[in-house]
Amino acid sequence: MTTDLPSAPFAFRSTIVFLAILATAPLLPAQTEADPPQKNVAAEAAKGVNPKEMGVLIKHYQWKKDEALPREYSLEALLKVMDDSADNTLELEDYDWQARKLVVALMVVGDRRFAKELDGRAVPVQKEAITMLAPLWEKYALHYPEVQEIAAALRRSEAAE
Repeated sequence: MTTDLPSAPFAFRSTIVFLAILATAPLLPAQTEADPPQKNVAAEAAKGVNPKEMGVLIKHYQWKKDEALPREYSLEALLKVMDDSADNTLELEDYDWQARKLVVALMVVGDRRFAKELDGRAVPVQKEAITMLAPLWEKYALHYPEVQEIAAALRRSEAAE
């Protein structure tokens, strides 16, 4: 019985090298906690924006795939976006830009919070905001039941006048 002595040390050394690489793998610069792997910024930006909403933003509101969405809106910022929508002096390009800002705000803060704040705004603000947002459910089949209820209430009040 003979043993292959030259291969045994090689196998032993390669096992040690493998184990050393395995042990230091988390320390390699390719993936450290300070430098996480790159992700799709737009998809990660707002937790509440779903893929269908993101698709509508990209296709119909000239949103770039790598453009970051706001993570949140303060009350003041949300109310300003809403109030700015009632500016009837907006040129077409500015109107489209304002509609985009309003759509993004709705998608980021969500239906319930957006509807709550919109319900407290003046009727002209509500009407203009709904006019800008209506394509979301009329053309693109997105659902915002609470905002859509405000739209329905505005239509009912206009019909009653």
